[in-house]
Amino acid sequence: MNQEQALQDNFDLKKYDRPLLFLPNEITLLIFSFLGQLDKVNAARVSRVWCDAIYSPSLWHEAMLYNVKGFKNNILNRLSQVEFLEARASGISDEEVRLLVIGPAGKTLKVLDLSVGPQLTNKCLIYIGYHCVNLEKLFLEGCNQITDIQPLEMLVDRLKTIVLSYNENLSNAVFWNLSSFGDRITKLDLDGCPQISDAGIEHLAAHLHGLRYLAIDGQGINDAPVISIFEHCTDLVLFSMSFCDLTDVFLDGLIRNLCPSLRYLRLRKGAAFTEIGFCRLFEHLTLRGHSFVSLDLSECTNVTNIALESLNQPQLRRLNLDWCWNVNDSNILEILKRSPKIEELFITGCNDVTCESLVGEKIASLKILNLFSCRMVERTIICGISKSNPSLYIVDYYGEVYKDGKKIGLMDQVFIKEEKVDSQERWGLLNVGSYLRFYRGNSV
Repeated sequence: MNQEQALQDNFDLKKYDRPLLFLPNEITLLIFSFLGQLDKVNAARVSRVWCDAIYSPSLWHEAMLYNVKGFKNNILNRLSQVEFLEARASGISDEEVRLLVIGPAGKTLKVLDLSVGPQLTNKCLIYIGYHCVNLEKLFLEGCNQITDIQPLEMLVDRLKTIVLSYNENLSNAVFWNLSSFGDRITKLDLDGCPQISDAGIEHLAAHLHGLRYLAIDGQGINDAPVISIFEHCTDLVLFSMSFCDLTDVFLDGLIRNLCPSLRYLRLRKGAAFTEIGFCRLFEHLTLRGHSFVSLDLSECTNVTNIALESLNQPQLRRLNLDWCWNVNDSNILEILKRSPKIEELFITGCNDVTCESLVGEKIASLKILNLFSCRMVERTIICGISKSNPSLYIVDYYGEVYKDGKKIGLMDQVFIKEEKVDSQERWGLLNVGSYLRFYRGNSV
């Protein structure tokens, strides 16, 4: 009898209820803990024993729920030790949030994402405020029935990140509720909240001095309140404002109160900024030796070639000039040379850009060149640039992506191959056409 036959005779495999034979359950769970969520779900299909092990609560400290119609009892049991829960667009109700947080998960949760929850109301915040005692980050993007965040004051000692973007019914009262947090709130996103006015922004500047990340909606907001943000919030790393109604008065205020820590600046749709205002800003940045990591001036139509001649940003990695119609070829190559670390350049809709100056140039750092809706860029030019830079992803007029001279798909379907994703980044892996790439490295 050979050794293999002896082992087969000595062990009846049916007697072993552990997923991996001969290993203690603790070791088995440790092995499974290295799997990502998708791999865990696939492994659970191997057998009932593996399924029981995989869905042990100790393996679900992080969870993302897809197409879930509420929290059933089996899900609540599996999430009893969850620390990071993303349940975006999951259709859960206030009652289901209550059932989750009154259990053990209420004490373990540190990050909770309930964004795009049309059924959620102010009640869910009461449950979260009373029970999620260790919560550090809360995401409620697009929960339009939420109007009162006062219950979050009970989390003042822990909560540092609050995302309330695209909640159209939020008003200035949000800042009165947040003022008790003082310097504790470091990241706040209120983009797409058009009811917030100058008074709310002034209150924010007066009380939330610890902010490092701030995104707001600029509709109806004037220069002075926004300048006061830079006067008082001196640790800002990222400032994002969409639908800017601001003028050169703000740009001059930014020059006077420029935070040394500010590395991400987004001023989308700033139509009232002038060419002279941008020239002064860019020249001042050069004199101060201040360089951004991400700069988004999309739809600022008075960003011109003359203004861009003053743009000298040696640390810049992402530049968004989408729909800046007065930009043409004369400065594109010079910008890339003055910003040797640039990885992503977005120039959507710049109709006078041809990119002929880039043919034959090797741009070592550039990963994405977005030329969507640039009608003057010929296919032969794109292929020429692509062949000289085989690792570069180029988006053409129609949104098709070229790499190494070949079409590889549409921009909303193509991801950078082997792109590393920091586990702390909110946005994770992004397609080559996503404007959210602006936030990479400093997301919520």
